[in-house]
Amino acid sequence: MGGGRGAARWRALLAALAIALAAALWLALKGFPPGAGEAAKPIQILASIEVEGRGSVLANGTSKLLWNSTRPFTLLLEAKPEGCWRFRGWLVNGSFFSDNASLALPVRGNTTVKAVFAAKPCVLFTVSKGGALLVNGSPAPPILELEEPSTLVLEARPEKGYTPRIAVNGTPARGLDAWLPLELAVRVGGVTSVAVEFPETYYWIRINPNGVEALV
Repeated sequence: MGGGRGAARWRALLAALAIALAAALWLALKGFPPGAGEAAKPIQILASIEVEGRGSVLANGTSKLLWNSTRPFTLLLEAKPEGCWRFRGWLVNGSFFSDNASLALPVRGNTTVKAVFAAKPCVLFTVSKGGALLVNGSPAPPILELEEPSTLVLEARPEKGYTPRIAVNGTPARGLDAWLPLELAVRVGGVTSVAVEFPETYYWIRINPNGVEALV
């Protein structure tokens, strides 16, 4: 009797050992589940910066537009519009947040920030040699930015021997005879280009039977 019971216990022990070995072999062949035995990775907080219109953004003093961290952080933002553009405001995750050009933005989760710029009334002047251009009585600057749509009075004053020509957004305006000033009223509602040229004008004298005639 005792020998039979001992044999049964040995058979049970061997069976359990076989099952354990089979399980170990199965795990070795199948591999461990992804991430098993690895430390949990910290969650990344992402922030991206976008620009709408003509301008740029400095974030923490740099032009970097993508930021990430494992902890909440703050972005020091500064919007810089280009000439003839104005800063309208910040959108954070699609919603209006602030219209201050400088902003300290706390970032606690994934965030998208957009700086929105809009065109404003503005005139870009180019003036050739041979004369001068006055705008409302003052010398024309290279760029004139306006706060609202306005009408400007332009006066092209040629030097002696030159003729004024004005083009607004590429379309020539009327011109006058040589040496005479040219005045023109221009309505500015958006970005407008004004090009002023003073082509040189040559005169000579011809004698004919009826007298002296000046020809251009």
